[in-house]
Amino acid sequence: MELNLFTAVEQGEVMTQVALKQQVGVSVGLVKRAVNKGYVKACQVPYRRYAYYLTPQGFWEKNRLVAKYLETSLSFFR
Repeated sequence: MELNLFTAVEQGEVMTQVALKQQVGVSVGLVKRAVNKGYVKACQVPYRRYAYYLTPQGFWEKNRLVAKYLETSLSFFR
């Protein structure tokens, strides 16, 4: 789920937290947790919308999750 969140945030679309929740299928709490951990930066833009950006920490975490996913997938097919 976190990987889906990081991928959606990486696109750089401006949206509300609820729209991000619906698009990715995660809770608003996960979005807030990612912001608190420093993986995602949220900048408020007009009318209750936010622009979400991946921080350098977020890019590293996304890369780690992708590597873990690939490792798990390859071991499954072996």
